[in-house]
Amino acid sequence: MKIFTKQLILILFVFAAFTASAQKTSTVTGKVIDATTKKPVDYASVLIRSTKDTTAVIGSAVTQPTGVFEIKDIPAGTYQLMTAFLGYKTTRKTITVVAGTPLNAGEMLLDPTGVNIETVDVVGATPPIRVKKDTLEFNASAFKVKENAVVEDVLKKLPGVEVDKAGGITAQGEKINRVRVDGKDFMGNDPLLATRNLPADMIDKIQIIDDLSDQSKFSGVDDGNREKIINITTRQDKKNGYFGNSTVAAGTDDRYEVNLNVNKFNQNQQFSV
Repeated sequence: MKIFTKQLILILFVFAAFTASAQKTSTVTGKVIDATTKKPVDYASVLIRSTKDTTAVIGSAVTQPTGVFEIKDIPAGTYQLMTAFLGYKTTRKTITVVAGTPLNAGEMLLDPTGVNIETVDVVGATPPIRVKKDTLEFNASAFKVKENAVVEDVLKKLPGVEVDKAGGITAQGEKINRVRVDGKDFMGNDPLLATRNLPADMIDKIQIIDDLSDQSKFSGVDDGNREKIINITTRQDKKNGYFGNSTVAAGTDDRYEVNLNVNKFNQNQQFSV
């Protein structure tokens, strides 16, 4: 009986702690639609950022096929809600979150006009996300990761980007087969070489690009075909150097397996052993 009572008290304590924590935050929902067609926009990136530190991302999500999004565990306060998608002008709305009270932010209208300019941006501090005419760009420093993290860890934080267990990348519903670093294909055509080896602290920006087909680049004539690729721009102080990783595995009969991967690259050369 005493054991049962202790277990019951423990359960009640955990439940009370969970409830108290939940009451300090809230959930923000809404819907993203095309301002012209009034149709929902699927895979749009939605961010909540601080109004005090506009580079800090508090929460993020990607819209469903119905255009609906949900961002959980947002602390009470006033924030800026941002929505972005390639081909649209970024939309912003000021929202106020009350602890314990779900907030429906309503409809976020994405305007397809005015995106032929080179960049749609925010005046002032570097924003966490911005849209160029064919590029969705994320400011890597706005998405916090643990020490010794790699590019893959940052990608998992980006709204609209999914990384599976094998390291395969999907961005805005399309599979990514090519990753570039500072505009150049990285160590061949295997995206994992970049995403699982490059340290996160060397990233400046991550760009999702609707790239021209190889045929269009060769002929100089746009055939209308596009391939989504990722381009990683590196910080200016990290453009030259070495990086890598190593693993050691112990086996039977005093046997060991050692794997060492070392990479060197600069603005003109890439080398891997």
